[in-house]
Amino acid sequence: MMQKKSTLVLARKFFQAVQVRRQVLLASLSLAVLTACSGGDTSAGSTGSANPPPPPADNSASLKLLPTTPLYSNKTAGTWLWDTTSVLSNSNKLTTADKTQVNALIQFCKDKQVTEVYLQINRDIPVSKYQYLVSTLNAAMVTIGDTSTPISVQALDGASNWVVAAGEARKNAFLDWVFAYQQMATVAQRFSAIHFDVEPYTAEPWKSDLAAGVLAYQNFVTNTKNRIATKSASLGWNINMVVDIPFWYDERQYNNSYGSGNLAEWVYQNVPIVAIMSYRDTSGPIFDFIKNELAYGVTYNRRTIVGAETSQQEPSYVSFYEEGEAIMRTELNRVVTAISLNSSTAGAQYSFGIHDYTNWKSMPLSPR
Repeated sequence: MMQKKSTLVLARKFFQAVQVRRQVLLASLSLAVLTACSGGDTSAGSTGSANPPPPPADNSASLKLLPTTPLYSNKTAGTWLWDTTSVLSNSNKLTTADKTQVNALIQFCKDKQVTEVYLQINRDIPVSKYQYLVSTLNAAMVTIGDTSTPISVQALDGASNWVVAAGEARKNAFLDWVFAYQQMATVAQRFSAIHFDVEPYTAEPWKSDLAAGVLAYQNFVTNTKNRIATKSASLGWNINMVVDIPFWYDERQYNNSYGSGNLAEWVYQNVPIVAIMSYRDTSGPIFDFIKNELAYGVTYNRRTIVGAETSQQEPSYVSFYEEGEAIMRTELNRVVTAISLNSSTAGAQYSFGIHDYTNWKSMPLSPR
């Protein structure tokens, strides 16, 4: 009899435990429904529970994969477009495929907040197609915050030997083409700048005689700048000059007919727009690489293009290729913050330049 009574007591306790768990489950389900219906706010109608629900789980790791808005803290961006035939075919007729690719480029610019395209000049493509491309981009408006900005196009080219006699012919052919194009183009069809990606440190005489290599580069910049200014004045139109430089030019000294100092500051003294190849995948090194140049920009009233890389590189920390676009946006926003908090760079004129269109458009949002 005692054993039977004990069994009944245990059964009753088990039944009560089941009932309690059922009530807890129903209460949890009710809270979930209430939360969903109220948009996540369970405070409406609450009398101030002494036992509020626990805080949500920490999802900071997944949140880092989401895009940062606004892009680049509402700074504009540009992109290098090296393969011009990916947008314009070299046939004489403007094709449906050409128009489709141009429209895709425009949509990309709108999505990525791009207001400048650095377009390599392929002289096999008819001039009329460049006129179509430039005017169509210029007519498209990119919304940044409360403003809308047209997409300008810079004529891009360059090679390391352009600073010496061996590359003189190609450099002059490029300039002659751009000058002839600008002269026949309407205002809406003109390039806004001539963009030079010349890297003399990858060729002679830089490797064998640094002082001579630096001087050759300074002669190239001076002569090219003067030729552009003379042509612009004679034709009554204005076009800017842009040069790409590595972040370490401020560590290269010169002492020659141009005086003495570091090469980066000299470039800022002579060129209105300077693009810094500040290629790293975190904000700290990027800011460290550009802070001197941004300060020169403040001193000499120049604009800086802060470069970021998206192609696969070795070592991997040179590029955002592995990190993906969301992290790139976050790091560039942090660069904006660092610039604004530094007294020597807070007044700088700058934008971002993402290298390059082909790799950027295939870049995933999340890390690879």
